[in-house]
Amino acid sequence: MRTITYVLLLFSIAAFSACQSDAKGTLVKGQLEGAENLQVALDELLIGQAAKQKGITAIDGDGAFALGFVEGLPPGVYQLRVGAQTALLSIGEADHVVDVTGNLTDLNNYTFNVSGSGGTTAIKEAMGKMRGGQLQVAGIREVLMDIDDPNAAATLAYSVLGRSGATGLPIHEALLERLPDGNPNKPTYTQYVQALAQQQASQRARERIQVGQPAPDITMESP
Repeated sequence: MRTITYVLLLFSIAAFSACQSDAKGTLVKGQLEGAENLQVALDELLIGQAAKQKGITAIDGDGAFALGFVEGLPPGVYQLRVGAQTALLSIGEADHVVDVTGNLTDLNNYTFNVSGSGGTTAIKEAMGKMRGGQLQVAGIREVLMDIDDPNAAATLAYSVLGRSGATGLPIHEALLERLPDGNPNKPTYTQYVQALAQQQASQRARERIQVGQPAPDITMESP
């Protein structure tokens, strides 16, 4: 069975190497120690929407896998998923062969090795800087703004700052401005940022009215 899987893996790699000459086709492959005989999936991620599975395949007995897409994947952010271990991948128009290697637990830790995707390398570096949790809002904004791909930066911010509420609003507003019109994430990200702004406005209004403090001035029509 392992021999058959290995032959199919080589066939997939050869086929997609040929596709590169036509600038078409996407191959996401790799080898993960500790993931032998498991399954790996690739999901497309869009802000505010459920992850959409694009492909799934078995990992062979040596931890090797290959997910091939003959028509190519649209540029965007994807999630490589093996059980509970996940990692974000940024795939651009010129990224036809993305190779991920390392240990299975490296996915969640973003300590895996990647080639063929500069956007994923940028995500790895950003996650490494933010993982310690010591950065303030200004520091997080700087890290995310350094990511060249605005789509990857916005998706990463939405994923990482999901529980920060209105605290992360300045970061989201800055990243939203970078998203070009027509980007599939622009409408839902705009709605998300607007909701955060409304949440912040409501919170400030509640802070103005507290027990023991003078009532705010009220302007109303006269009798």
